[in-house]
Amino acid sequence: VDAERMARDTVPPRFTRAAFTDASTIELTFSEALEPAPAGVAANYMVSVPGPQGSVMLASAAYTAGQTSVTLTLSSPATAGAVHTVTLARILSDANGVLFAEGARQTAAYQPPGATVPTFTAATTSVTTVALTFPIPVSGPTAPGDWSIDGSETPASVSQTTLTSASTLTLTYGEKGTGATPVVRYTGSGLASGVPTALSGAAVLATDGVAPAPSVHFADDHTLSVYFGEEMGGTGRIASLAYGISAADGTYEETTDGSPDSPTRADSVYFVGANRLDIVLAVEAPLGVDHAVTLPSGLADLAGNSVTALSYTAAVPFTARTSSSTTTVVTFASPPSGTLAVAQWSVLDDHDGDARDGGSEDSTPDVPRTVTSAEIGQTRVVRLELSVLNQGELTADLPGGLTATEMTLVHEAVATDSEPRILYAPARPGAPGSAAPAVSLGGHLAGSPEHEALAADGAPPEFGAVRVGETETEIVFSEAVRGEHVAAHWRVDAVAVTSVRTPSGEPLTLVHEPLDTARTPLVTHTVPASGALVDISAAENAIGAAGDVVSARSTDEAAPVARAYFVGGAEIQVAFGEALAGTGAEVAGAAYAVTRPGASPGDAAVSVALSGTKSYDAASRTLRIGLAGEAAPNILHTIVIPDGALTDARGNLVLDDPVARSGLPRGSEFSAFTADATTTRVTFADGRPVGTPTPGAWAVREGASDRDVTSVTPFGAGSSGTSLVLVHAALESTGSRPIVLYDAAPGDLRIGGTPVPSDIDTADDFAPPVIRMAA
Repeated sequence: VDAERMARDTVPPRFTRAAFTDASTIELTFSEALEPAPAGVAANYMVSVPGPQGSVMLASAAYTAGQTSVTLTLSSPATAGAVHTVTLARILSDANGVLFAEGARQTAAYQPPGATVPTFTAATTSVTTVALTFPIPVSGPTAPGDWSIDGSETPASVSQTTLTSASTLTLTYGEKGTGATPVVRYTGSGLASGVPTALSGAAVLATDGVAPAPSVHFADDHTLSVYFGEEMGGTGRIASLAYGISAADGTYEETTDGSPDSPTRADSVYFVGANRLDIVLAVEAPLGVDHAVTLPSGLADLAGNSVTALSYTAAVPFTARTSSSTTTVVTFASPPSGTLAVAQWSVLDDHDGDARDGGSEDSTPDVPRTVTSAEIGQTRVVRLELSVLNQGELTADLPGGLTATEMTLVHEAVATDSEPRILYAPARPGAPGSAAPAVSLGGHLAGSPEHEALAADGAPPEFGAVRVGETETEIVFSEAVRGEHVAAHWRVDAVAVTSVRTPSGEPLTLVHEPLDTARTPLVTHTVPASGALVDISAAENAIGAAGDVVSARSTDEAAPVARAYFVGGAEIQVAFGEALAGTGAEVAGAAYAVTRPGASPGDAAVSVALSGTKSYDAASRTLRIGLAGEAAPNILHTIVIPDGALTDARGNLVLDDPVARSGLPRGSEFSAFTADATTTRVTFADGRPVGTPTPGAWAVREGASDRDVTSVTPFGAGSSGTSLVLVHAALESTGSRPIVLYDAAPGDLRIGGTPVPSDIDTADDFAPPVIRMAA
């Protein structure tokens, strides 16, 4: 039973009284028994008096387990009439381990036996007034300056300025909470009792005589919060009481019967430190619909003051949706009024967390995104971040008669598929370090401590582009998309896209005519009238409206292309497709090697002796390597580039070792790549081929089998004319790299008057995978 009681106990104990029993002893009284060990430690009690002395030393603290009182012994006797304030350390708790409220305190003044030292008691009567009662009537003049509230505040007024045998006096001060218990101190000298004896700096801790004044607001579209404003009694049962919640007929039920609808309640939680009850609804409350909320009777604060106002009205004040990665649209239930400030709004990019409590369902902290501006109608406020000023916030008063209900927040980027929490907290200051008052918006937000909304995903998907090769650009979407990827909808600068590849789990790849690998072209996508790419959210946000052209500048991750040529029989030149990083001496100084095939198939490659002459011309991007002797004609030579030796200006490595055929004129070589299973494109390095493109002069060899070439045509209308398209029998695998052969005997191609000699190249695989569906 004890364990069961301990498990249920969440109510903080109360410090109810402090009183002198003699000049050196103060007895403290509590609402229940304490945890014995800390209760008997003198260091856990702070005793202070007004004036320069400040703290009072304690000789000991005595506590008997199971009792509700502690005896403090002072190191030296107290002065008659001196008010002692006893404050408890946060470590003290009841026998079940429930801590006292932070700052729990009481006051006591020592009066010698038989003395008639006048004093007074105090009790708050409203959030701005405290009533003083004098057990021994006092007389004399008084003024606000004779009194202090909580040590520093001077009352605004006193109810009487001249007292004659008076037993009461009321002080008025700045607003405090309904549960406030301020320390009231007399600092004057004019008031005295009939004895006569002056009050002599008496001070007391006022008791709470003000009833709690709850406020009820929607914290989000599923949570109705009751803010009590002070610590309540019986906190263990508050969440289990019956709270009435209803809305207009038809709000939650499809059928109408003339009676209000009541939403289903999923849970209720009372937060002791926050003095707040959260009623969690099982359904989403609609925007702007008033809900009648009725509190149960019997709710009271720790001082026993009962809640008297039990009926309230609340409505969801706003919803939100992202409109891009950096903008969110907030829709209010009605046009707001009052003052708008950037500091009041937060974008929290983790919708699993509870922005109000700092908690999280999955323990992942909320990631705040700085809000840089807020705009509604013609009113716009921005965040200031100037080096000559402290970071601050601008505020603006909204004009009267505002009809706009949508506000746009501009903030740091979130993912386009994110559903961030949008938090409104009006109590935030106008500027850090300033005295700017808290401001708030009216309308449905009037009086709301805070509200948050889970922003719906309304942001269209975005894309970025990355050059990964001469003929390939990868498209990376900001989120998962669905829809048909059509080559005709894409362009890379002015170059048409011939095909697209969409391997599972990999980026979309655009295949296009070769471009200089140093270029970072603009990639554009034209949104079709139907079948647009959309995200996978319930809203199916399209990448753009029909006919829109969305674009992204590509970044360069393409390896520089290197092509090699013989100049005479004893020099090889390597031409790079873009400028290389480093000086000419650094590029030329790399440890290059040149090899040729062995004498028989399967033999290891043979190293070719070099003369030691190497140079690099940055203007033409050409590396020259001298051979020790003349190369025999028509032999393939591989120029081996050391791993990691050469990069372009962006750090992309030269990956492939170029190959040169001895005796082959520069400019007549070609490279090849497969565009699909039946199409291979051949591109000549330095010229336009002229002559008769005879199909019989070409072969596409896959493994040991040749695929007959049926036609040879120039590539693309208006193209540079340096490419030919070979149409051939289908390849067995689009992942293969077939060998493309040109036989000069039956062919009649020339470049600049020079016949194109027989050549061979291994085609790169740019073909999209073929998917055959089983019957």
